[in-house]
Amino acid sequence: RFTATATATTSFFEDDSPIWEKEGRSDWPYRVKIKPDIVLDEAQQIDANLLAPRLDYVRRWPPENWYMAFQGNLHLLPKSDFALIEEEMKKLKFGPDYKSQLVVQPPQASRRKKAGSKRRHRRADGPPGTSAPRTGAAAPAPPREEGPPQQASQSAP
Repeated sequence: RFTATATATTSFFEDDSPIWEKEGRSDWPYRVKIKPDIVLDEAQQIDANLLAPRLDYVRRWPPENWYMAFQGNLHLLPKSDFALIEEEMKKLKFGPDYKSQLVVQPPQASRRKKAGSKRRHRRADGPPGTSAPRTGAAAPAPPREEGPPQQASQSAP
């Protein structure tokens, strides 16, 4: 469930004082102070199943495992995803009189680069199976003419 948004108001700091009753080894010594922005009542909380398919961040996971995107530590969402979540929260919090301020961005390509792709490209001037030079790679130097070595500086007559 999406329940609230908040803004960090300090840099991180260390504090060993308990936050809540300890469960196992969870100490949480690294903290930041926060200011709540939008806090939904329990009845207003947004079921993540409804918003997840619209989030770019979640597309890193297979659709059936989208929930794994939010497990574990703190996750940094793209601005567009955060804006979408916060706008939906504002609609619920402020009711039908709320005017959305979300600027609609063109959809991102949902195609992901496959890890470990072994695709080979053929160079136009090389034999099949050779890789094409990468962008920004240095081109081979042209052949030098044979002759006496050139000096880097000239002396005055």
